[in-house]
Amino acid sequence: MKKRLYDDYNYEDIYDKTIESESLDDLRINNNYVYVRQTVKSKKYIECSIYPTWKCKGDIPRGKKKKESSKKQKKLNLKNRIKNITRYLHTNFTTEDLFMTLTYRDMKGIDEERAYKDITNYIKKIRRWMKRNKITKELKYMYIISYDNNPTSEKRYEYIII
Repeated sequence: MKKRLYDDYNYEDIYDKTIESESLDDLRINNNYVYVRQTVKSKKYIECSIYPTWKCKGDIPRGKKKKESSKKQKKLNLKNRIKNITRYLHTNFTTEDLFMTLTYRDMKGIDEERAYKDITNYIKKIRRWMKRNKITKELKYMYIISYDNNPTSEKRYEYIII
């Protein structure tokens, strides 16, 4: 049986437990690893994470990626992407902002490059309209181009704009 090098736990289940400052300082001092506290502030939301970092040669540059990421790593990367997008949204947008989803009626001739060009042109048109109507409020936006990557059907591009 293979030895586990880490504890398999869900950190969100223990998220609301508090740690006293004295015990936090005790956790930080160790010969093999150090606990690091990361605090992220997004306007009225605060997120705090405590995780270990092992003392090793971190100055060594990484080599090129040799094989594809494992399913667990892909799942973790997706979770981190969602967390970063959520933080960005909490920081820059409120409940009074608009949200819309745009799609194409006809997908003929639409590829990834064309989809990107269309959304940037749409944002430029909105800016021109705001300038023409003398709207001085700053246009803040975030868009995501998504599609169904099903090989049996054609790609259906969709824009999610906030």
